[in-house]
Amino acid sequence: MDSASKRKLSENELHKVTALAFPGSTLINAVEITDGWANSIYVLTVKSKKDETTQSVLKVAANNPDSLMRYERDLMTAEVEAYHLSKEAGLSFIPNVLYHDPSLEVIDTEYFVMSLLPGQAYSKVKPILSALQRSKIEYQFGMYNRALNEITGTRFGYLAQKKRQCSTWREAFLTMLEDQFADAADRKVNMPASIEEIREAMHRISDCLDEVTVPRLVLWDIWDGNIMVENGEITGLIDFERAFWGDPLMENYFNHFQDSKAFRDGYGIGELTELQKSRLNLYNLYVDIIMWVECDFRKYTDPEHTKWAWNNLLKGWEDFNSRVDHD
Repeated sequence: MDSASKRKLSENELHKVTALAFPGSTLINAVEITDGWANSIYVLTVKSKKDETTQSVLKVAANNPDSLMRYERDLMTAEVEAYHLSKEAGLSFIPNVLYHDPSLEVIDTEYFVMSLLPGQAYSKVKPILSALQRSKIEYQFGMYNRALNEITGTRFGYLAQKKRQCSTWREAFLTMLEDQFADAADRKVNMPASIEEIREAMHRISDCLDEVTVPRLVLWDIWDGNIMVENGEITGLIDFERAFWGDPLMENYFNHFQDSKAFRDGYGIGELTELQKSRLNLYNLYVDIIMWVECDFRKYTDPEHTKWAWNNLLKGWEDFNSRVDHD
């Protein structure tokens, strides 16, 4: 999707990046992938001195500060670190980072190159797959997501914002929440209630966050578009830029947009406890707020998406209150 955050590269810049990432090689072709929401992505076709042709993925960080929310600072640094952590843990379903340049010397923003995973995004093929095929893929994804969440850290919070990491999950999550309120206030974004009212309602049930005592690697943004599949199998997972140390219940496939028993079976989680349900209630509303507030930052060109994000937040706020009142 087109957004104000994307940094497009010129042909000359693409050649410069290729020369550094693959010394002695020649860029044959660069095709932009427009599915992303924030960063620019290109598939590079490169020929080596030995006339060997390979393909890889170039990811270019957004360099428009006005289009980035507080939690999106240094996303690319976080993604590269998350890939490295996953590789160190022995996980094979992660792309290899081939080159990373945070210097801003070649182009005016950070970028990195990674291996190209075979297959297509699950979101593109899911509609034509049978229920059995989808179940198999989502079960496998549950196993992979669990393996990623087994990676642990020492403090809670976003990977790239180490100075803001916290000793408890409650403090970290409420800090993340305050970032969203600050972004909304800065842009005077319309909300379904006052920020004070929403804050008070969410803080009222925040005791449930204290149950989380181990900082686990949470990728958070692994939706169907970030699951690569081929011949009914997952070939890998991508887009780890929003990774943080926290509660695995914040993973995308646990939120209210998903209802996959196969994923939960593969993950190895049963019926949620009351404390887990309360945390999920917080996390769902948190995501709904982000998806609405980011519309102002991204300047999305699709009015239907903006309309959807607003209606989704209205319903999310209503659902949050009904569950809190019921509890």
